[in-house]
Amino acid sequence: MKYRLLSISTVLREWFRQLEQDILNKISPIDTQTSFEAANLRVLFVNPDTSLSMENLLIAVSSRQHSETLTTANRNGTEEQSVHELLDVDIVPTTE
Repeated sequence: MKYRLLSISTVLREWFRQLEQDILNKISPIDTQTSFEAANLRVLFVNPDTSLSMENLLIAVSSRQHSETLTTANRNGTEEQSVHELLDVDIVPTTE
């Protein structure tokens, strides 16, 4: 019976490669539909008290598209009820 000895660096390199692939497989891309939907929602946020950045809108829209719950520590407008209703996504604020 032949045994193949693997170096620690080979084992670690393979482990990191697999970890990277696992992480990349869990990331949803921002496609054209997501971008357009976020841009349309931004227009609806005309009230300065409920403005969200485009980055936050992209995250929220992506969450909605994938039927996910958005958990955020960012309180810039996300605690407003109108934001919850307009985005139609569950936003769970975290405590600081």
